Amino acid sequence: PDAEIVVNAVVGSVGLLPTLRAIEAKKTIGIANKET
Repeated sequence: PDAEIVVNAVVGSVGLLPTLRAIEAKKTIGIANKET
């Protein structure tokens, strides 16, 4: 089954392209941020 929600919880810019693809696919996006 296709995912309905995509969570981006990776360090740096490595998650940018998958997140952009998820946005293009009209998915709900959850983005995690860790402040150091």
